[in-house]
Amino acid sequence: MKLYEITKARTALLNAGTTFDRNQLRATLLAHLAKDAGTLGQQMATVRSDYRRKLERWRTQEVPENIWVSALPSDMHDSRLYRLTGVFALLCEMALAAWIFQWLGVGWWMGIATALGITLTLHGIFLHVFDNPERPKEAIHRLRTRVSLPAIFSFLVALAVAVLARYVHGELAVLLLPAFSFALWLGTLSLLILAASLFTVAHIQGWSARHERE
Repeated sequence: MKLYEITKARTALLNAGTTFDRNQLRATLLAHLAKDAGTLGQQMATVRSDYRRKLERWRTQEVPENIWVSALPSDMHDSRLYRLTGVFALLCEMALAAWIFQWLGVGWWMGIATALGITLTLHGIFLHVFDNPERPKEAIHRLRTRVSLPAIFSFLVALAVAVLARYVHGELAVLLLPAFSFALWLGTLSLLILAASLFTVAHIQGWSARHERE
């Protein structure tokens, strides 16, 4: 029963006309509560069974039948760290996109909206492509090696080129203008991909916390 149903039932019991009406209403409510308790017990058993199955695949070893459903502390720490890093990368990308759009004569808010939309879309795509409930650690390994590491390398290259183009003067600075534009494009793309991959890894590693909440 939901909260408003409990409130309604309490009011109905207080306003019952006779003892027979009160007892009949109480019996109906008890039957309803018993049914809800049975349904809730089945749902908890399903969550516990699914938790045990995923934990076995996560640890690659058998776990007891009566294991308690709880979040794994080490995975939760890593998940929070990845999510925090992803938020920071997304904020940097939003600021960079806002500056680029403003420089191009377009509203800065369009850059922020574009960066946010692309990052969330990539997050969903990466989760769809790489997530494998049967082999979760393999999914994280593939995501790191095929997405995160190339994005980090590209971001470092873009940062190095941008810093070089920023601090040179004279004819060399003019020659490096195309390189600076390329660095902006590469840095923007790298931050988008990196933020989306970090959010995806954080989501995969946070599976135990989701089961605990359920």
